[in-house]
Amino acid sequence: MGWLALEGGTGSWNVQAYEAAQNSNAVTHAWYQISFGQSFGSAPRCLAALATYDGGDSTHLRYSRTSLTTSGMQCS
Repeated sequence: MGWLALEGGTGSWNVQAYEAAQNSNAVTHAWYQISFGQSFGSAPRCLAALATYDGGDSTHLRYSRTSLTTSGMQCS
């Protein structure tokens, strides 16, 4: 078991570029485009988690692997 805590923003960790952000309440069951604040040299890896729920509906985190590019991704 481990954990990772990052402040929002962009940076470099052990020579690897990263970006940490929190999405707005606009993410729903419909696909939502997230634009990165920086451009990566190749499509980055995605590490994501749910931090809260909105209402009584069940919640699941998903992202489209085919949409993950150097400049953004889609999630719902």
